[in-house]
Amino acid sequence: MEHPENVRRVLFSPVGSTDPLSKNVLEDGTIAHHDGSMLHICRTYKPELVVLYFSQEMQRAEAADHRYTESLQLLGEELGYEIEVRCEPKESFATEAHDYDLFYNDFENIIRSIRDDCPQHEILLNVSSGTPSMKTALYLLANYLPFKTHPIQVATPLKKSNRSDWLQAAGGLAEVWKKNADSQPNCESRCTDVEYENLNARMTKRSIRKLIDAYDYAAALALAEDIKEHLSSKTIPYLAAAVDRANQNWDRITDQEIVDAFKLPKCGDALSRASTTIPVGENNPFAKAFKKAASSLPEGSLEAGDENGALSEYLLWMQMKQKREDYADFVRGLTPALFRLMQVAVDDIEGLKIEEAGCERSEKGVPKLDKNKIESILSKRVQDKSKRQRLLSKLFGKESQQRTLNSYVYDKIIEELFNDNDHPWASDLIKLRKIEESVRNQAAHEIRGIDDHWIATTAETGTQAKTPYDSAHILETIKRCVGAMKTEDGKRVLPIDWKSYDAMNDAIKNTL
Repeated sequence: MEHPENVRRVLFSPVGSTDPLSKNVLEDGTIAHHDGSMLHICRTYKPELVVLYFSQEMQRAEAADHRYTESLQLLGEELGYEIEVRCEPKESFATEAHDYDLFYNDFENIIRSIRDDCPQHEILLNVSSGTPSMKTALYLLANYLPFKTHPIQVATPLKKSNRSDWLQAAGGLAEVWKKNADSQPNCESRCTDVEYENLNARMTKRSIRKLIDAYDYAAALALAEDIKEHLSSKTIPYLAAAVDRANQNWDRITDQEIVDAFKLPKCGDALSRASTTIPVGENNPFAKAFKKAASSLPEGSLEAGDENGALSEYLLWMQMKQKREDYADFVRGLTPALFRLMQVAVDDIEGLKIEEAGCERSEKGVPKLDKNKIESILSKRVQDKSKRQRLLSKLFGKESQQRTLNSYVYDKIIEELFNDNDHPWASDLIKLRKIEESVRNQAAHEIRGIDDHWIATTAETGTQAKTPYDSAHILETIKRCVGAMKTEDGKRVLPIDWKSYDAMNDAIKNTL
């Protein structure tokens, strides 16, 4: 584990009987003095602040001769900087060396307080000083705290136990300090960074993966925020982009790396800000916004199908809702999706341009059918006069009132003009229209929960279908219809990658 020189650090350290200096009897019988673990970590990593934790026994030792705080003062003078020292707790209740619960709770509160006070600092944990219960509690906290800490182990100079109850008899800290071998230039560090994977982060990552697979990106993001220090720099932005995508805020996803990683359809900022329920025509704000955005881009940078990028993304959103079993949203999504699919079929593929050439705008910009314009369009495309009159009658009735352009209009046009083998998408659109009418109307007017059984039962009643049309069947019908929508040269009008959300999920999980 790397610890760059320019990083600011805080050390949290219990103190034990081997701190601050150790007395070591060498094989030849001579005495050698070395740093204890707490002091040696400070010598190696140079923390700005050292928070010392005392049991009652160690607190009495500090009160007697200030050995712990004075040793840090001496080390600071030797290294040429002032070490701030904080002692915890003010009054220790830790009388039992094995009191694991007390240590765990105390340590967690203190370390969280350090984190709050020093959010930009690297937090070092001394897991070599103190009692076995202290060391265990501290190591477990390193594994379960939601933020990153760095446990440090220090080997004893002779790789065996030593004690410091000899210190006062040897003349006190100042006298022994002169003999400290670790104060010599170029002394070898005995510190070892403990390599570990934070268990809390590991379990949280597992939960995040499950939430991603369930398309619950908001919940996954909330969990990720709790352990963001244990994640790559990409995870949070990727999850935030997934939340925006699921909420149809496509204009917020501006990072090209994320767009490529998610395999997003080409919606464009202008398209994503417009409602998919508004038909696209030369004079409507949706199309104007797109053209304005497109004109600012280099020539050749737009690919075919950009105008339908929002529709493609909307259909992928519906698929995601169906998989999540968010049936109410799925049902509500049928109306704008079906309208745009019908418009693509009639206005784009067949070229009737009903919205563009057959409508006038109300004061609020709503497209209204103009009977004379519609008659002109039909006279050029439909030779059969009786068929033209029948269609006009369905669209306008006996009166000459204007009708708002909606799914009903396109449904009647498709029924009369394109419901044959030459137009394989037509039967599916007509079927979807009947399902949408029956399901949407009841869903909009009933206070009730919506599940897949209700969708199937309601759709069956409306369509008189022998096979129940649950959400999966509806989605398959949409996919089949989209697949059949092709230009004269055989290219798909809506080249949707139906695995786009799964590709996004894989991209996010690969960052964990």
